[in-house]
Formats: sequence, structure tokens, C-alpha cells
Amino acid sequence: LSEPIDIYSEWIDECERVNNLAEDAA
Repeated sequence: LSEPIDIYSEWIDECERVNNLAEDAA
């Protein structure tokens, strides 16, 4: 289970990073 969780966590981090960039651009 550790692998899927790590991938999911990394995906969440990417989404948050993109959202922050979008907010800064807007």
C-alpha cells in the first residue's frame, strides 16, 4: 500500500502547487 499512497501524495502536492500558481497568476 505504501507505493500507491506515495504516488497519491505526490499527485496531491502537484495539484496544490498548480493551484497556488494559478492563484498567483490571477
